[in-house]
Parts: sequence; C-alpha cells; structure tokens
Amino acid sequence: MSEKTATNTDDPGQIMLINMGGRGNIGDRAMSLNVIRQLRDKAPVARILVGSHTLDFMLDEFKLQPYSYLSQCLGRWGVLPHSHSIFLYPFKILYYILDIFFILTLILSQKYLKITNTWHFMEADLSRSICESDVIYYCGGGYINDVGIFDSRSNLIMAFLAILAKKPVIMSGQGIGPFNTFFSRLLIKLVIPRLSMITFRDFDGSKNFLIENGIRFNGDSVGDDAMSMPQKNTSFSNEWQGKRLGINFRISPFTPDLDKKTNDFSKFLTLIEKETNWQINFFIFETWRPWEKEVLHSLLKESEIKNYIIHETEDPREALYLTSKCDLTLGISYHFIVFSLQLGIPTIAIYTGEYYRSKMEGLLEWYNKKDWCISIQEMTPNCLFNKCKLLIETNASEKNILKQKTELMSEDCSKSIKYALSFLK
Repeated sequence: MSEKTATNTDDPGQIMLINMGGRGNIGDRAMSLNVIRQLRDKAPVARILVGSHTLDFMLDEFKLQPYSYLSQCLGRWGVLPHSHSIFLYPFKILYYILDIFFILTLILSQKYLKITNTWHFMEADLSRSICESDVIYYCGGGYINDVGIFDSRSNLIMAFLAILAKKPVIMSGQGIGPFNTFFSRLLIKLVIPRLSMITFRDFDGSKNFLIENGIRFNGDSVGDDAMSMPQKNTSFSNEWQGKRLGINFRISPFTPDLDKKTNDFSKFLTLIEKETNWQINFFIFETWRPWEKEVLHSLLKESEIKNYIIHETEDPREALYLTSKCDLTLGISYHFIVFSLQLGIPTIAIYTGEYYRSKMEGLLEWYNKKDWCISIQEMTPNCLFNKCKLLIETNASEKNILKQKTELMSEDCSKSIKYALSFLK
C-alpha cells in the first residue's frame, strides 16, 4: 500500500501510465487505450496520468491528465539533444546528466524533504507526477531495446527514478531486446530486478534474455495489452457482398529497395483484381503521416485496380471494427495482425528485418501459425497471391480456435492491471 492511500482513505488514488511508444502507431494507441479502459472501469474516480502526446479523444473520453515524459525534457532544445555532430556530443551527454540529476533532486526533495513542487515546467511536472502517484504502470510494447535507443533509455531511467522514489513500478506485456550497448544492458540490470512486476509479450525474445543474463524478475509470459479491446462502430459500406481482403502496407519512402518492393506489391494487387472478385480494403492508421498515403496512391496508380476502398482512422476500436469486415488480412503493422487474430481472421504477416521477424513469429507461434509469416525480401507477387487464395478459404472451426487462443491471452493480460489497482486500495 502506498504512503498516500495509507494516510488518506478518501483519496481515489493516482496511476501514472507510461505508453512506451508515445503517440506512435495504431498499436501504441490500442495498448494504452485498452489498459486505460480497464483501469477506468475498475477505478472510475482514480486520477490517471498519461503522456502529453496522448490524442485528444482519449483525454476527453476517459478524463485523463497529461504530463511530460523524460524524453520530452531531454529533447526540449531540439538541435542539441538530437544532433549527431561529434563536436556537440560531450555537451549533449552533459545536458542529459544535469537534467536527469535535476529531476532526481526535485523528486527527492518532495519525497523526503516535503518541499512542495508547484512549478510549471516539464521537469517539475514529471517529478511531481512520479511523487504523487500510487503506482507507475508501463503499458505493453516492444520498446525496451536498442532499436529506439533514445526513448528506450529514457523510459528505463524514468522507471529507475520512480524506484528511487519508493514507488511500485509495473511493466506489462513487454518485449525486451535486442541490445547492443553496455549502457542499455546496465539500465536493464538496474531496473528489471527492482520492478514490482513485469510480464512479457513473448517468451523467447524477452524472458530467455533475462534468464541467460542472470537478471531476476517477478512476472510471466502473457499476450498483448490490446487483445481484449472492444470494437467501436463507425461508418462502413455494406454494399459489397463478396470476399474482402484487408491490407495495411505501411512502408516508408526511405525503405531500401522501395521501388522493387512497391512494384512487386503492385503486381500482386493486379493479380487480385484480375483473378478474383475480392474487394480490397486498405487501412491507414497514422493519418498525420503524408508519406503513407503517398506510397498507397502510387501503388494504386501503378496497379490500376478499381475495386477498393480506403479506411482512415486514429481510433484503434474503429480500426478493429473495420478489420472485422474482412475475410483475410495481410500487413506490415504488428497490431493489424493482432486485430485479425483477435477477430479470428486468417492473416499474413509481412516482416522487415530480424527484429520484426522475431515479433511476428513470436505472436503467430502462440497460434501455431508461424507459416503465416513472410519476409518482404522473399515476397513475390505469385507467392503472396497463392497464400491469399489458400487462407481466405479457412473454415469456421479454425477461425474459432484463433478466437479461443486470444481469449486465453487476454485473461493473462488482466493480471498486471489487477495488481496495479491493488496499490490504490
């Protein structure tokens, strides 16, 4: 039990939620929204703090209070913190150290010296949020690694600051690794053994890493934090009576061999148009990224397909509803695959690189469907088309097995939420 709730039983309690991916993609929003939904259902009057990048519709619907992340504090000056100039590197490191030390000073002053923190700048906001919270809850995702090294280290340091403030810290549905640097490994060894609980989204990439490195932890393997998210109805055309293929081809214009990949995918779309009577449903979830629309429109222009519609939404519950109208999906987005499996829809996961291969295969392995993964490097129009023709005929009983597997994973995911709420009592 936290100090605050022990001395004031009328206080509804405060939960500080850290969404590892920030505003991020549809998956980041789906995980945080589903966790917030469950927390709010079980603790309707508790204060829930979320990152200041959280979308307005979530802030309004669930009555959330925004705060500043450590990564925002460290990145406030733009050019200096994010510059790659070797001449600015020592100043950048010094700035990071001083800013973190300043936040720690504010935390310790409020925690132990009882100095009231009423200032209105990011470091004061962050330190006050930590000190006044009953529990710090890290929402799921694959963000503890050296792929997004700046945000990953910032989030680990935030956890360590909270631990120094004697706050219970829970990490839910995490994916850990890969790590290539000494400092990241040091942070892992400092933070993970001191967590109140950690659960893993996959066994091989996370739990085994900690075991092999002799790192103690309190937790188990669970599913993804978005698994039990409900649908939210939105406008949808029901005129088409044939099969529907859902596609989320989220690929950056800076991707190596972009022309070849888009050309192959364009040929695949042409095959669909020529050989089937399927309607193609394209999904765009990051509506503020113009390049995603640009790549899609170039694909449409090159393939000259006619039987398609485009769905755009930032609300993951609407995305889930729209996905439910499809008979088969394929995509690069991890959570588009999660949505499909949750709904019992057969899906083809296209991965780029070793990190994403591990994520996709780790997810599909739970469903005994690793063969539904395909590398974008090995993807050919005919191979993808033949795989689609095979999977779109998946029978109802097999689809029900997918749903049942998801329900089992969802039950495991609720463990960390129940544990977090226990600190408010």
